[in-house]
Amino acid sequence: MENFGKVFYILNKIGSTNIFLQNLAKKGEIEPGMAVMARHQTAGKGQRGNSWHDQAGKNLALSVYASTHFLVAKDSFYLNMVVALAVCECLTKLTNLEILIKWPNDLYYNDKKLGGILIENTLTGEKLNTSILGIGLNVNQEVFPEDLPNPTSLKLETGLEYNTEKIGRQVCKQLNIQFEWLRSSKLDLLKECYLDKLYRLGKLADYQTSNGEAIKGTICDVDKVGKLVLKDETGTIQKFNLKEIQFC
Repeated sequence: MENFGKVFYILNKIGSTNIFLQNLAKKGEIEPGMAVMARHQTAGKGQRGNSWHDQAGKNLALSVYASTHFLVAKDSFYLNMVVALAVCECLTKLTNLEILIKWPNDLYYNDKKLGGILIENTLTGEKLNTSILGIGLNVNQEVFPEDLPNPTSLKLETGLEYNTEKIGRQVCKQLNIQFEWLRSSKLDLLKECYLDKLYRLGKLADYQTSNGEAIKGTICDVDKVGKLVLKDETGTIQKFNLKEIQFC
């Protein structure tokens, strides 16, 4: 059974915390629950193959190693729910801000991006084997590159300075709670809580499909394999994978 954060490495500078844990796993020098945090991550990765911008000493780059052999691959999106919900709950408690989850697993406040999650799995047959849960959060950074569309940070939103190590350890504690729901097959509870925090749920908004089509629709659900369920203005229900739709 995991005890996330019981072993907690702090590195001053690393390319990628996810890759650091992958290399430990290859050498057999890892155990479930192990976490690594970097004060500066120079080659962080995000969804859609994007890079993750990180200003030295200002943000949280955290990766956690989990044994997920009990989970079938078709249910892997519940793991995304676990991590996104754990981070969201942790930040809400810390800041008293209404932090939301932008599908599939970005952290948002007032239409601005606070952070993101990247999960990388290994599989054995039709089941997951291990997972590396990568989390990047904008904590104390106040200036961002102009090409980032809508970034923000905890400091920009609250005016307060935060201890990144303390946040990392609190995320691990919260992760223990949500991960136990997954291990105990409380999937309905996980989904209910995830939807309760879902950005734009039930709100009419603009989207664009991968083929360039503009859609005005309302998010009404996320199905069990992780597809976004959208009802357009005509009442038609459509489902989208990650790379098939973008938020406008």
